[in-house]
Amino acid sequence: MRAWTVWVPEHETAARELLGAAGHVLDASPAAMLLDLDELRDPAAGTASDYSTDWDIEAAGSINDAAYGDTSGLFARAMGRLPAGSGHMYLAGVDERPASWVLVHDDGENCEFWIAATIPEARGRGLLSGLLHRALLDARERGCTTSTTQATKMGETVY
Repeated sequence: MRAWTVWVPEHETAARELLGAAGHVLDASPAAMLLDLDELRDPAAGTASDYSTDWDIEAAGSINDAAYGDTSGLFARAMGRLPAGSGHMYLAGVDERPASWVLVHDDGENCEFWIAATIPEARGRGLLSGLLHRALLDARERGCTTSTTQATKMGETVY
């Protein structure tokens, strides 16, 4: 195993100290985020006019592995058994190659933003923002009233 992540709330100082004493290094401070879907605004850049909602966990895994520089296919293998219907997947491509994806899951009236990634060479085009916007519009159509996520520093601006 090359790396793994432990999400610890800020107020859990004992857990943070225990992890630090074991050699873990704090590299991010995730933010809990909530969005009232009635207040959903258009994204600053990017639209999702050319996307798929087909369940393609293999393509999503390859995007995620490329996004984080993993050449072993670790994420693709780990997510490969996630059953279709676990959430709503949105995929966009560039030059007929999978390039960006978003996965959301409805829990009652809340649409949970689970995970997303874009391959490095396709970043900055608004693909992920456009996919997430489409996913949240669709969630609102399904009856969701809120959306939540735990965002990393990189993901906070997208959400």
